[in-house]
This record gives sequence, C-alpha cells and structure tokens, in this order.
Amino acid sequence: MEIILIIDRIEGEMAVLKAEGFTINWPINKLPKEVREGQALNFQIATKEEAEMKNKKLAKDLLNEILNVKE
Repeated sequence: MEIILIIDRIEGEMAVLKAEGFTINWPINKLPKEVREGQALNFQIATKEEAEMKNKKLAKDLLNEILNVKE
C-alpha cells in the first residue's frame, strides 16, 4: 500500500504531514534532508512478510540476471 502525504508545515524537529482525513507528526530526521513545506512524500506500507517476499524476489531476479538464467 502506498500513501501520498504532503508536508503541511515544519514545527521545530517535527514535520506535519497531511493526507485525506488525517495528519501525522513525523520527525524531520527520519525524512530526506532536502524536504520542504508543500512537498509530496510517498510512504510505502507493507507487512513484514510482504517486505520479505519482495526482497527475496528481488534477490532471486538479480541472481538470475547475473547468472543469465532464463525462467
């Protein structure tokens, strides 16, 4: 799942991120250094299992490409 959040404002060390129907306060030091007010951010949310499966597939695809294996 992906969510687009807009940086509404920066208050001290926190960024106020807004989307339809909700607001999140997020530490600035956990965002890219070049962020600014009004900028859109793409957050990807996945369960641990989904992320692991995605990473395993990526690793397998890279190995197949390196070894020139056709599936």
